[in-house]
Amino acid sequence: MVGRSSLPEGSLFLGFDSSTQSLKATVLNNELIVVASEIVNFDSELAHYKTQGGVYRDPSDDGHIFSPTIMWVEAFELLLEKLKPKISFSKVVAVSGSGQQHGSVYWKKGSHAVLSSLDPSKTLVSQLKDAFSTMDSPIWMDSSTTKQCREIENAVGGALELSKLTGSRAYERYTGPQIRKIYQTAPHVYEDTERISLVSSFMASILVGNYASIDETDGAGMNLMDINQRTWSKTALEATAPGLEEKLGKLAPAYAVAGRISPYFVERLQFEKNCLVIQWSGDNPNSLAGLTLNTPGDLAISLGTSDTVFGITTEAKPSLEGHVFPNPVEPDGYMVMLCYKNGSLTREDVRNRCAEKSWDVFNGYLEKTPPLNDGKLGFYYRDHEILPPLPVGFHRYTVENFNDATSNNLVEREVEEFDPPSEVRAIVEGQLLSMRGHAERFGMPNPPKRIIATGGASSNERILHSIAQIFGCPVFTVQRPDSASLGAALRAAHGWLCNEEGSFVPISCMYKGNLEKTSLGAKLAVAAGEGVEDKELLQKYTVLMRKRMEIEKRLVEKIGRAQAHGLLDFSSSSLSSCSPPRNLARALLFAGDLLRSNCGDLLRSQLLHYHLSAAKELSRAQVDCVATAATHNVNAYGQKEEGLTRRGRKVCISPPSRTQQLKDPKQKKPAVSASYHFENPVPEKESKLMKENMDEIYKKSARERVRGSIVQTESSVTSSTYSSGSSLSYSSSESEDKKQKHKRKQKKRRHQRDNSTSSTSFASDSASHTDSNGKCGRKMSLKNWKNTMWMPNMMFLLLSWSSWRHKSHLFAQRNDIIGELMPRRGEDVGARGIYQFCLDLMSLASSISLDRRLTALLQGKRLEGANANAMA
Repeated sequence: MVGRSSLPEGSLFLGFDSSTQSLKATVLNNELIVVASEIVNFDSELAHYKTQGGVYRDPSDDGHIFSPTIMWVEAFELLLEKLKPKISFSKVVAVSGSGQQHGSVYWKKGSHAVLSSLDPSKTLVSQLKDAFSTMDSPIWMDSSTTKQCREIENAVGGALELSKLTGSRAYERYTGPQIRKIYQTAPHVYEDTERISLVSSFMASILVGNYASIDETDGAGMNLMDINQRTWSKTALEATAPGLEEKLGKLAPAYAVAGRISPYFVERLQFEKNCLVIQWSGDNPNSLAGLTLNTPGDLAISLGTSDTVFGITTEAKPSLEGHVFPNPVEPDGYMVMLCYKNGSLTREDVRNRCAEKSWDVFNGYLEKTPPLNDGKLGFYYRDHEILPPLPVGFHRYTVENFNDATSNNLVEREVEEFDPPSEVRAIVEGQLLSMRGHAERFGMPNPPKRIIATGGASSNERILHSIAQIFGCPVFTVQRPDSASLGAALRAAHGWLCNEEGSFVPISCMYKGNLEKTSLGAKLAVAAGEGVEDKELLQKYTVLMRKRMEIEKRLVEKIGRAQAHGLLDFSSSSLSSCSPPRNLARALLFAGDLLRSNCGDLLRSQLLHYHLSAAKELSRAQVDCVATAATHNVNAYGQKEEGLTRRGRKVCISPPSRTQQLKDPKQKKPAVSASYHFENPVPEKESKLMKENMDEIYKKSARERVRGSIVQTESSVTSSTYSSGSSLSYSSSESEDKKQKHKRKQKKRRHQRDNSTSSTSFASDSASHTDSNGKCGRKMSLKNWKNTMWMPNMMFLLLSWSSWRHKSHLFAQRNDIIGELMPRRGEDVGARGIYQFCLDLMSLASSISLDRRLTALLQGKRLEGANANAMA
């Protein structure tokens, strides 16, 4: 009988896992017991790449996330060196691996010759650093290909048709849309590419010294493979890019041999020359193998960088939600999966904000708070979410009167925040309720026979307890949380066995009846509650889950990523009426702070890039500050908080722009200005602090303030003649007439500026104020705040977006509304009034019942403090 006894005595089987944040290795012996393991963390051990969580985030392209390809090569070399003292590579008879799904690598023309003739005396990095047509590999976290997804779906007859054909509708992270984006935006890269590999086949290619095939299971995560025929779909290929099949190569079964190990590793690390390299596959398929998930009715939950829920089935039933892949260890079966982008990193974010950066405190809050969290529901999206398709943002709701478990008339109320303990339970229960709701909708077993938990968070007993309560079934854990690399090592043994037998062998025959004697066994972590109270709790969770799915559906309809991208088309035409362009840019600067949550991040970044080219009064440095505000801990003015002064004020550092430095040598040293932000404001304190600030400003002469505004505003509107040097001097060869003409122009410009100070008060009072020492700082004046054009433009921006978002009939009335809400001419607005004005705009922009709020405002609920005394 074929089984463990068929594996060579003393043999080793090596499995890798190339994940988002690290590269791991696990070694099994012929008894399927782990004998060694190692890991390389990208951020800490390869810090020179300066990745965060193993990735780069492009601030200029919303949702564009990628990793440096060569970093994976260097990590592979480092990991092998760390393994060298622990095992004898000569005893390794088979190697396989796991790669983060959907990520892609682009081999440059001529790279095959380099790959097949690697010099053992040199490092892999030195030989492969120029082997790629692009050094950046798009990965599964990327969400910048919505346009390409819709194009591919439309080309094949719609999202459902694509799902039936390839196993999934088009998702932004899938490789097909990523390839199409490169073909469209960087055609030279696509043209210079001779082979496109997935992360899994890329790592296998290095091991065999040849281009390895993409395996059928991982290939199903590309929107390119016919899920039933298990061949490339010509329809999908033609919808993606021309000549693509040649660049992809052939597909292969997951248990097939990719080749024998490259001579490079034989000579450099003393691998046996007959060592087999079994096809690498995706991380989730390898986890399925490592968890020995082979019973229909069982579910696995992987709690890692991404959270996934998966199980097995005997037939493919693709839908508009979830994914279907061929089973990597059962040729006639399939695995079904749900994937969430916001996993461990989002939980860590809540831990850092609410639990003193301590998992002990986090778990203490979970234990302290009751199940159901008193009806508090949270949606936490640190990154653009895959399921549901929602943009970055946090949404919190309280379900009122949550006492009757059979009630279908629960009413939710949106709130700004929860207390820290409730926030902790809300993130955990929210993620698990979403998993259960979508799993049931996808047709996964309800309730499951059991759940096998894996991933880093599977070692957290409190989270496992919540899984058991919400799903209503027992929860098991495996001996090791690194199920992907463990599954890869098991698949290496399985592939070797299939090769020896000359045909496919069921993987279960390797451990059947002896599972508890291997490193593959799962143990019971939390039993399912069988009491009356447990069943009542499960029923209440069912009601809460349905309410969450209702709220989720409404959120998708309002601010889903498809709607957010449609907004960009809307903005291109509607915002053109904000004139002049410089006033729009000023409005966007302030609106950027107001829209720092929800769909506002996407809106702000895209609109800035669309309009800032016309914003002639912003310097290049200011443009950069605004464009990166969402990804750096700075406000929309580019100011970074540097702590508190003795008066409790937050001091911000704002260096002058490069153009300012060129025009005024005195500004070459960074200037410091205090910018004051009020949290939970007290009107009396605000008034006192801001009056002190304004008094300092108005001590300066009007002439000096006007000159300061000229330096700020002219820095980006002047011609190249004015910005060519710091002194603005002319050579001796230039005529005296030309000098005089230039002086007259400057005098005329100052005269015009003096006469229009009130209409451009943002420039004179809000922008830079230069004193006699040349020090420059950004101060916001209250005196002329209401008279500037940027204020109504900001209101226009917010109301237009809000009305469009809520499909309000008041969209056409937005100009009238602005007129009603604007302070009357001559009416002074105090500090409290400005603060309340901003809150009113925020509530308008995010209001679910927009019409009601606008009606209330129009009936006289105007700015609080609008008649307050002038501060200056």
